[in-house]
Amino acid sequence: MGRFIASCQTYEGGMGALPGVEAHGGYTFCGLAALEILQETTLVNVDALIEWSVARQMEVEGGFQGRTNKLVDGCYSFVSASSSFSYISRFLQWMGGLFPLLGAILARNSPNVTQISEDLDLKWLLNKGENFVLNGVVAECLTDALQEYILVCCQAPKGGLRDKPGKHPDLYHSCYCLSGLSIVQHDYMWNKQTADFLANDFLIGRSVGDPKNTLPTTHPVHNIRMEYVHQMKAYFASQ
Repeated sequence: MGRFIASCQTYEGGMGALPGVEAHGGYTFCGLAALEILQETTLVNVDALIEWSVARQMEVEGGFQGRTNKLVDGCYSFVSASSSFSYISRFLQWMGGLFPLLGAILARNSPNVTQISEDLDLKWLLNKGENFVLNGVVAECLTDALQEYILVCCQAPKGGLRDKPGKHPDLYHSCYCLSGLSIVQHDYMWNKQTADFLANDFLIGRSVGDPKNTLPTTHPVHNIRMEYVHQMKAYFASQ
């Protein structure tokens, strides 16, 4: 299965639904998340995937398009939310679910990137300035731009979230706009002991506007609350 998914990566760097078709943000996220679950992320060209992904953020709107030369769409805040690590770390906060996954791949592959252990003092590590996988310390202006697009342009006056102004809100766009908002409001690290993502709660002030805009942390692979993923894994591990 992993080889098939990897074969869907196009010359642009993203992934399509089938080998040889156009790269698309939704298929790219699903493909990379599936490879993460299968532990086969080494099959993709990560550099090309990063280059394609960061190019999807629109310069004026601040939101993301799902394909080259298409319009911005709020739902790609999540499915579309690692060179030297210092270069890549400037980009890891731009998009939704893709970039914590890309950061984890880099952390596993690079000896120069610290992977977080359970007993590591995260505040000490932050103060020490070590490189470790997280998706937002440097170029926060672009996380702000995405948050502003979601909060200002995607909220419908009568409730719900939407693709863009002029469109009607629906459950699909409400889900992925909120998921993308959560991703860029928080930082993620790769925990080598649990082989899973760890949310860093020590970096604050990432939310745009009222602090009440801050959402709970969503898991970048499963897109449900982090604590529910941990409960799910603990349950199946006990069976």
